[in-house]
Amino acid sequence: MRYIMFSIIIILGCVILEGLAKERLLTKPLRIPLKKKNYVKSSSEVFNLTFAQQVHRRTMRKYHVGNSALTLMDEAGKHKPVRIGRKTLKTRQAERLTDQGDQRKGLLQIGTHRQTFTVDFDTGSADFWVPSSDCTLQACASKNVYNASASNTSSLKTGDFNLAYGDGSSTAGKPYSDSVSLAGITILNQTFASATVLADSLGKSPTDGILGLAYPIISHLKAPSVMENAFSQGLIPSKTFSLDLSSDAGEFFLGGVDQSKFKGELEIHPVTRPAYWQLGGSAVHVNAQQISHANFQTILDSGTSIIYGPAAVVDGIYAQVNGSSRVREDEGFWKFPCLNPPLVSFSWGNGTRWEISPEKISLGKIKENETECIGAISSHTLHKKFDETWLLGDTFMMNVYSVFDPDANTIGFGELI
Repeated sequence: MRYIMFSIIIILGCVILEGLAKERLLTKPLRIPLKKKNYVKSSSEVFNLTFAQQVHRRTMRKYHVGNSALTLMDEAGKHKPVRIGRKTLKTRQAERLTDQGDQRKGLLQIGTHRQTFTVDFDTGSADFWVPSSDCTLQACASKNVYNASASNTSSLKTGDFNLAYGDGSSTAGKPYSDSVSLAGITILNQTFASATVLADSLGKSPTDGILGLAYPIISHLKAPSVMENAFSQGLIPSKTFSLDLSSDAGEFFLGGVDQSKFKGELEIHPVTRPAYWQLGGSAVHVNAQQISHANFQTILDSGTSIIYGPAAVVDGIYAQVNGSSRVREDEGFWKFPCLNPPLVSFSWGNGTRWEISPEKISLGKIKENETECIGAISSHTLHKKFDETWLLGDTFMMNVYSVFDPDANTIGFGELI
């Protein structure tokens, strides 16, 4: 009798698992469109120094916050790149994004009354927050704000949310859970922060809030991420997500890989530690020459346009460009003749040299009708733990199809079509 009951339990378990697997296979991926708007340079292609300084401050603050939650490894292990054929990849769903000079934004709704927000889908941070209706600061004045009392599914969580930045400013508020809708799905009981305090530089950002896509281990919310909840609730077939930032109409693809966006095979590299989307064993090349033999760490960050690198190596890049010179020592900016941009590429292991298109290596002209441009590669250390680390923002990511797999702990690069 016990044997029969045990057999029945096993059979029922197999039936349930088979049903869940079939349901997962029927789940479609999601597309979030990311529309392009440029704030780092004006409509006349002139460099916007004020906005670039805001980008710089936000980026430095972000990595101060991330490192208060985690100490990262200093060195990366060497590896050989792996290529995955297209037949092994499953098609998923996607969402479009909008480029705000340093941000790719998309729309989402929170609560039963679908309060709408624009958020920065940011691979360089892990917290999800939007401004609160209780925020009385000027920084919140132009933002869409979350009103918890307007949603029947809103629930206040215990504790506080506080991102303390190195310069004394902060973003702070209360954690809530509520329904979050994006790209045709609704995620239930999603934890996020409703910010009553907003740093001034964030008030000037063209987005309302941030939806972090880095690993939850560096999140101050200490709760499952949007991707984790969407997957666990059966709304997407995988926690993998992909980014195409190449055009005016970029795309955030939730739940897998959009094979129509790239050609050939993906080149796969292991994440050195599941915190930031960080790769080791990287090298930088300028005008086809490797300018340093060190194996650098690199972090993929869709939350900024600028590329940040160690000063000595960045200086070496611009030393290869006739007519280049420093512009601002404090932010690490350089200028060069617009008609003579450096040809810069990055590689990992013995893999492909992924080139940055010459027209994307510039943040704009110094002045209208000028012949000198500001370089998108800045010499600046993100944090004392990142002495030999590169931060690769949209200036790099616009040139590749990027695939982020948190289960395999890998990043894949594909050649854009």
